[in-house]
Amino acid sequence: MVRVAAVDPQVALDPQQYTYSIIMKITDNITESLLMTNGDGSLEPVLLTGMPEISEDQLTYSFELLPDVKFHNGETLKSSDVKYSYERLIKMAKMATLLENVVGYDELSAGTADKLSGGVDCGISNWYVDYSDPESMLYPMTKTDTNSSFWHNAEFEQLLEDGIATTDTAERQEIYAKAEHIMTREDWATTPLYNETKYYLLNPDITGFEIDSTFRMFWKNADIQ
Repeated sequence: MVRVAAVDPQVALDPQQYTYSIIMKITDNITESLLMTNGDGSLEPVLLTGMPEISEDQLTYSFELLPDVKFHNGETLKSSDVKYSYERLIKMAKMATLLENVVGYDELSAGTADKLSGGVDCGISNWYVDYSDPESMLYPMTKTDTNSSFWHNAEFEQLLEDGIATTDTAERQEIYAKAEHIMTREDWATTPLYNETKYYLLNPDITGFEIDSTFRMFWKNADIQ
């Protein structure tokens, strides 16, 4: 632990609200940013794998976060955390104009939206089911770290909550069928592109060996002739 004496400015240590020099001196030592400015004015990536890629029209900046960056509580830094920081900056209002050119700024700053609308038109991602249950395939579309489109639908998310809560198999199937229809037919939030197939070499003398759709291997009935 390092103790540093400083004049108390009587304000919170919140760099999104206050830019007093003493605030910045403290927060600069307990926080990190995506990029930092060097002494010569050049930019250097801090929480990124490299400098952002800029589109030809210079309106879109794409960057990749360093893997396994942890907060003080052990949680991993995600793109949703970065997006939250930008949205909070606008909602706090004091320095909101720093992001006035970002798509969705006007609506968020006016209070007619609760999040930035800027993002991507579509994205490609993959997902392996963790267990044989429909919820395992629908779940990724409710979480920002796996939902690269940032799509949200209140009815869909409530259906998933209801599906988890019930123990009635028939009722769960009906609930998940409704959720799937919203996701793939009403909102067209996702379109399955392909299903991976894996192949295993198996000795013909071995019988009873099974692999399910989640690639789990079962040996309890296996036998060798």
